[in-house]
Amino acid sequence: MVRPKRNASARSSRRTAAAKRTAEPDIYEEMLADAGVSVARQSPPQRPPKRRRPDAQQDVGHQVETPSGHEPRQPALQESNGDRDSDGDEASDEDVEFEDVLLPAPTVQTMERESDDDDDDDDDGDDDDGDDGDDDDGDDDDAQDQYNREAADAPPRLHNPAFAAPLPDASPSSESSPHLELNLTAHQAAASPLKRQAERRKPLTGAERECRVNVHKAHLVCLLSHVARRNDWCNDARAQEALRPHLSDQTVRYLTPSPHLPQFGQAESLKNGLKQSIEMWRAKFVVTERGIRRALWAEDVAQLQDNQMHSSHSSHMASSSGQLLAAVEGVSASSFANEEERIQARDALFEALRRVQSPWDIVWEHNWVNTATNASVKTLIDAGVFTKWAEQGHGPQTSAQLAELVGLPVEVIRRMLRQISGQHLVTETAEDTFAPTTWARALAEDEALPSIYGNFYSELMVPMFVSLPSFLRHKGYRNPTDVTDSNWQFRNGTQRGFFDDLNARPDVASHFHDAMRCHSRYNLAPWPDVYPTETIVEAGRARPERVLVVDVGGSRGHDLEKFLARHPGLADGSLVLQDLPEVVRHVRLPSAIRPQEHDFFTEQPVEGARAYFMHNVLHDWADDKAAVILDKVARAMERGYSRLLIHESLISAVKPLARVTTSDITMMACLSAHERDEEEWRALIARAGLRVVNIWRRPQSVESVIEAELA
Repeated sequence: MVRPKRNASARSSRRTAAAKRTAEPDIYEEMLADAGVSVARQSPPQRPPKRRRPDAQQDVGHQVETPSGHEPRQPALQESNGDRDSDGDEASDEDVEFEDVLLPAPTVQTMERESDDDDDDDDDGDDDDGDDGDDDDGDDDDAQDQYNREAADAPPRLHNPAFAAPLPDASPSSESSPHLELNLTAHQAAASPLKRQAERRKPLTGAERECRVNVHKAHLVCLLSHVARRNDWCNDARAQEALRPHLSDQTVRYLTPSPHLPQFGQAESLKNGLKQSIEMWRAKFVVTERGIRRALWAEDVAQLQDNQMHSSHSSHMASSSGQLLAAVEGVSASSFANEEERIQARDALFEALRRVQSPWDIVWEHNWVNTATNASVKTLIDAGVFTKWAEQGHGPQTSAQLAELVGLPVEVIRRMLRQISGQHLVTETAEDTFAPTTWARALAEDEALPSIYGNFYSELMVPMFVSLPSFLRHKGYRNPTDVTDSNWQFRNGTQRGFFDDLNARPDVASHFHDAMRCHSRYNLAPWPDVYPTETIVEAGRARPERVLVVDVGGSRGHDLEKFLARHPGLADGSLVLQDLPEVVRHVRLPSAIRPQEHDFFTEQPVEGARAYFMHNVLHDWADDKAAVILDKVARAMERGYSRLLIHESLISAVKPLARVTTSDITMMACLSAHERDEEEWRALIARAGLRVVNIWRRPQSVESVIEAELA
């Protein structure tokens, strides 16, 4: 909308009001003063000149009329500072004023603009001398009347003229208009005074304004605190190291725009980088639970009034750390409803521990702490400390008291107890006084557990893992699959395999079988909890003369004992335990379980049983040997009735369980064997003329049960 020119005093008042609007609000000055922060005042930068984009005129109609005797040219840039108030420039600097109004749909409006120089101020177009640049009131009225007549009589304008086309020849002509006209948009009717008055807000009272100011201050402080905490997290070196590799090079370039780009270009580059980062996070990460950085909002007014903000960001973080430590200290195995929840919590805590540890912490743990702790535990086991401690009722004991119980010097016992106390395997309740944990009590209650710290660890595990890197380097890092040329032969300098040497050393073999029993009891879900064993019992009732379950290579019968505990009262001999003579010869079993000496590389003596069960048998052998074992079982199965149940680990394609990968490396080190994934299991089973019926899984369980039948 075009308005008549204002006088100098009106323009000065407007500039003063605008300066007040751009000045720093008093509320921020008060907050900075309360915080003891002083900000240096800087002179406001000059307002940059407005620049019209070349294509911006495509959206409006236009009509350009050039006065005779003049060539078209660009208008001069106007200054935005106080120098415009000079008397000599008022007429040329502010000939046209615009209101800040919302524009309707694009139509046509004619705007009149007078020239900036003396030549264009000639009203009749014939006076080349010009005037002094000042227009009197009569000239303004004549110009306004002419503008109104032209706006009423003007023909319709085109909305999208071709501005790229060359301008017409502006040769002098007596018919040329002495004014420069630019069509922008249609007139907008002024709002009625009543409507304006209705939209006017009620003035705020002093109390209302004070309340709003305080709320604004609180919001600002909360926002700044939130930004500070987020910046700490985003700028954390460990977080950057973990998250930045997920970003593509293009995204990183977007997030770090060149300083040579204009401000608009830098902003657009940053926006594109953030957009790509968000898409990457959503594709690779899933929010599974509420985080500790979630904002906590109090709904109780009294709690809000009594709340005291921390004096600094560091004290707030210290308080959060204290709350976290207090929560962790209250966690125990009894805090969870079932084994799945306990395992999830254990894995989460271990992952958190790795994030907290420094690289040197982990190196120290691997090479000093673990070895020193195992040596201390083995010494205390051999000395009989845990057994004698249990006989005294598991109460707190001093080092001297425990040394007296076992009849040994106190110095060594004290040093060993200090080491395992530092690993929280026993609890130091007072100076040189210790109480047993559930781990220490279990060593006395289950005689098989101490065996794992004995020959199983020192004679089997440690030598094999120490020599494995040298063996793989010797073999050119080829995946070992030959059981006759494995790390076992490389380390011991023998031609015999693992199990042959084991059978020749009864003391080591005894500890090995104890370890396998503990592995089955504590590390794995009982197979009746994974597979519906009631289907075996139901099918066997139709053929009572048949054997229900044959445990092939079942060691000392711990899996059949689990089956019998789930289904008591079975007939004598309905369950068959098969293993080598030296394993089953002296084993004591319930009457329902019949031991049988058998080598699973020979023909299966029990035919037509309902289920042939194998637990951790096939992972000891490479595919060729494992296929022979399966073939012997398949020959004894009855089509349509018998089932093969393989209780083994399945390596997941994504984030496999640590216990499965540990078992896989153990198989490599001792037997040149490996754990298998689902595809490998299906291929191996098919080689024996069998097909997979189902794979029974349990959440957080290390092993699954693969059910197969004759193809």
